Amino acid sequence: MKAELLAPAGSLECVETALYFGADAVYCGGPMLQLRAESTTFGFDELKAAAALCREKGKKLYVTVNCFA
Repeated sequence: MKAELLAPAGSLECVETALYFGADAVYCGGPMLQLRAESTTFGFDELKAAAALCREKGKKLYVTVNCFA
């Protein structure tokens, strides 16, 4: 089994940078899907762009979903 280099991404620019420097996959949070209330992360359009970029480069995009207990 091959190890996967996974990098966090807080913006589309971070996705591009992580992939440029060799990440196999990136993870991010979408609107209303994370615990960072003040965060200015991905909207749905940015998530689509990040997914397209990862797909184009043969990489993976993980979208984190936090649950509230």
